[in-house]
Amino acid sequence: EIGGNNRLRIHGANGTGKSTILKLASGLAQPSDGDITVGQNVSTGYLSQDTDQLDHTITALENLEKIVSDKTAIFREARALGLSDKDLKKNIENLSRGQQTKVSFAKLLLASHDLLILDEPTNHLDIPTKELIENALRSYNGGLLVSSHDEYFIQSINITESIILGEN
Repeated sequence: EIGGNNRLRIHGANGTGKSTILKLASGLAQPSDGDITVGQNVSTGYLSQDTDQLDHTITALENLEKIVSDKTAIFREARALGLSDKDLKKNIENLSRGQQTKVSFAKLLLASHDLLILDEPTNHLDIPTKELIENALRSYNGGLLVSSHDEYFIQSINITESIILGEN
């Protein structure tokens, strides 16, 4: 159970089902047995290891405008994550993988979700960008469910509880 502003890590070796659990929690997959219950009026945001939540045929700005119409908020969040105005005008397919991840993070943060579900969120990011993401997540007031092999990142965003998969 994750409530309020709890921060929980799903940890384990590759292949133990971390991504599957995160997809189940986000509603992107259905359990073959048992139930997953999300609280009434709880909004969840999901960041996959890929950038499949983005529309690659439109610009970064257009992707973010699907979440909020306030361009000032969009540009503020994008700049805080290291995206330039020029980056926002590019189609997603013309951005680097790291820039695409930044756009995905901006999309999550602009949506004001109650729970963020992050699957290996620091993949494809350089150290300065990781630090920007860490700062954003430290000030985030909702719950976090994270899978990451990056121990420094986990400590930096104040995750103290873990579920370990693959151990008896």
